[in-house]
Amino acid sequence: MLEPGRPVGVQLVSVRSESADADAPFDELVHGTPLAGDAIARLDPDDPVTILYTSGTTGRPKGALGTNRGHLHNLWNMAFGGAREAIVSQRPPPPARQPATLAAQPMFHIGGIAAIIGSPMGGSKILIMRKWDLERALQLAVAEGLTAFGGVPAIARQIIEYPGLEDLDLDVRGFPMGGAA
Repeated sequence: MLEPGRPVGVQLVSVRSESADADAPFDELVHGTPLAGDAIARLDPDDPVTILYTSGTTGRPKGALGTNRGHLHNLWNMAFGGAREAIVSQRPPPPARQPATLAAQPMFHIGGIAAIIGSPMGGSKILIMRKWDLERALQLAVAEGLTAFGGVPAIARQIIEYPGLEDLDLDVRGFPMGGAA
C-alpha cells in the first residue's frame, strides 16, 4: 500500500523513534538477523554511495557526491595518518586497551561517516554526542577512557584551552578534524 508523501520503493529507517511507520527500526539493523550474501549491494569503485550536504563555507550549500572509492580512501587515509603520527612522534605504543572515540559532528557528512564506519573497523568504541557540550565531552572522555576526539578546529580549541585540562586523567592520542582550512 502506497503511503501518502512517501515515494514508491523508499524505505524509512528510524534511528531515534519508536515509530510504527518505520520499515527498519535502527535497533533491528544493528541487532537483527544478518543479511543474506545476495542481499548485499555489489559496488564498483566509482559508484556513487552518498550525497553529503556541505555547509556552504565557500559558497552556497550543495550536495557533494561521494563514491565508493572516495569513502574507502578517506578511511585508509585516516588509518595512514594514525600510523604516520605514531612513527613520526616515536612515542611508545599505548597500553593495550580498547580505543574509544567521541563523535560530536553531524553524522550526515564525511566526519560522521568516517566515525561510524572507521571506528568499528579499527575496533574502537564510539560515543556519539547529539549536540556538542564541552563539559559533557570531557566527562565522557574521562569516564569512557577516550583515546580520540573528532570534530572541527573550534572544538579542538575549546578542549585545548579548557582550564585544568592537564589535571584530567586523559590519554587522547588522536584528533582527526575537518571543516575549516
